[in-house]
Amino acid sequence: MDRRTIPREPGTPTPSGVKLIFELTNRCNFSCVHCIREEDGPYHDLPVAIVNKVLTEMQAYQPVRLVAFTGGEPTLHPQFADVVELVTTYGSRVTFVTNGWNFPQTFAKIQGWKSALESISLSLDGASEVTHDTLRRQPGSFRRLMQAVSLCHMHGVPVQLNMVVTRANRDELEAMAILAGRLGCAALGYGHCQPTPDALAANLVLNGRERREVEMEIAALQQLLTMPIVLAGDHSTASRFAQCPQLQMQEFNIDYRGNLTACCTLSNYRGGTSDTDVLADLHSVSFVEAHRRLIAKIAQLNLEKLERLVSCAPTEAEQFLCTHCLVHYQKVPQLVQILESPSHRSVVPIEEASHARA
Repeated sequence: MDRRTIPREPGTPTPSGVKLIFELTNRCNFSCVHCIREEDGPYHDLPVAIVNKVLTEMQAYQPVRLVAFTGGEPTLHPQFADVVELVTTYGSRVTFVTNGWNFPQTFAKIQGWKSALESISLSLDGASEVTHDTLRRQPGSFRRLMQAVSLCHMHGVPVQLNMVVTRANRDELEAMAILAGRLGCAALGYGHCQPTPDALAANLVLNGRERREVEMEIAALQQLLTMPIVLAGDHSTASRFAQCPQLQMQEFNIDYRGNLTACCTLSNYRGGTSDTDVLADLHSVSFVEAHRRLIAKIAQLNLEKLERLVSCAPTEAEQFLCTHCLVHYQKVPQLVQILESPSHRSVVPIEEASHARA
């Protein structure tokens, strides 16, 4: 499916400004089997001073329309409300992703700035309580998330539900869309499960053929429903040089340690080689210099892709947007084989999936 057939994702930057993504912390109160982030410490919270520095230095030459907070669970940052307030002083809109577990307490802290909230993204990985709570390994999480949706509606804050599509929930795509519509959500986002060691051990990762089948189902739902439905992140594309928002420099990712990284997907990738995607330490490097390094890296990646194309025909796996970078940065060296071969792994119950590291 070509990206241009997919409606603009809520929060996607317009030409009037870019999107900054801050990983506020690598701590989380969940232990989701399909999470792409490393769970092991040491744990860090992004200094508020780094957020201020990046906003100040970037605004000097490029307007910032939207600031997104991710993690970990970003609401666990001890100064979460202070960071939200800081962003509003720059005139930027705010969004963040959350599992919704402690949402009433979180919202109470930021309610004074709710007019600046573009939306809140709530992670829901099943249209049923059993599916969601099993994947999230947190009993009661489905019901708490439903309460978070209700609270957002009470205060007029738009909600987007995000579903990571796995082998365990791929049969609930339509049910999820119906649920999101009934809940009055502003949008629904689907995303492919990335092949981390834990997700592979639990047999959750779809191969390339299965991914494209999922994308066709999502495209059909887009035609049937008026609610915006998007396929975020990795997806198949007919373009040989398709560029994600990071490679187009429409989005910039700052990790929980204060580094500009190549991409939000690659950062702290579970089971991958660490720090290969780090471009600059913003504690000691200006954002302009970090931006220069990003430009050079993007040029290197495109040249590599060109040489690959002229030397051999692209594989099925390489028709997905994230494949080249996941291999280049040594996050998933065996990605091509994973996506091209039907899974013959024995199924391991999710609650028993190992936490092996590559």
